[in-house]
Amino acid sequence: MLAPMAGYTDLPFRMSCRAQGAFYMFTALIDSGALVHGNKENGNILRRGKDEPWLGVQLLGSIEGDIAKSAEMLDDMDFEVVDFNMGCPMQKVTKRPAGAALLFPENHRLAFRCVELIRARTHRPFTVKIRILDFEDPAPTVEFCRRLESLGVDGVTIHGRLTKSIYSGPVATAVIAAVRESLSIPVTANGGVFSFQDAQTLAHESGCGGIMVARGALGNPWIFRDLAAGA
Repeated sequence: MLAPMAGYTDLPFRMSCRAQGAFYMFTALIDSGALVHGNKENGNILRRGKDEPWLGVQLLGSIEGDIAKSAEMLDDMDFEVVDFNMGCPMQKVTKRPAGAALLFPENHRLAFRCVELIRARTHRPFTVKIRILDFEDPAPTVEFCRRLESLGVDGVTIHGRLTKSIYSGPVATAVIAAVRESLSIPVTANGGVFSFQDAQTLAHESGCGGIMVARGALGNPWIFRDLAAGA
């Protein structure tokens, strides 16, 4: 699965990845406020190819009114899945607070409120992408994801790094595995996939049937050919 990446996963890049065998993929993330207020870039972010198969869209934000309205808008558009971003670690996002800042304990109430608003306004499958909450102890991440499941989320993708780690360091596959074992909804593993071997290791150690590729596809759409070929 190709991850939603701001500034990268536009239609031309997705078509390059599809040509190498990719099927499941997302648009770049769309900001809820930008969507509600008609930002001129929205068209490029949300544009879907005429013959594109499965495509999800990822929503970013934390202002309740914008979240509610943008969820309604996306529900009227042509996407297979609506995903909510709780994984972006960039300071310009987390200081709002949005993205991975919603994983901070002081923002959990807001995070779950946003989930409730989206769930109530979309009839499409609804997923959430998060990061782990603790590298050593799976319990906080498991508890958080159980709450997401109780609110009607249809699936969770977990980037196995802490917010402060950004994109560096090891991936906490044991934490992802603990979440997968605790939920009845699908769990997709994400983090550090730059080759078939990386994907195989992440799948084996996490026990997840779904693997999300992010930076490993940048400049290398052939990674999906390699994943399909098992090479």
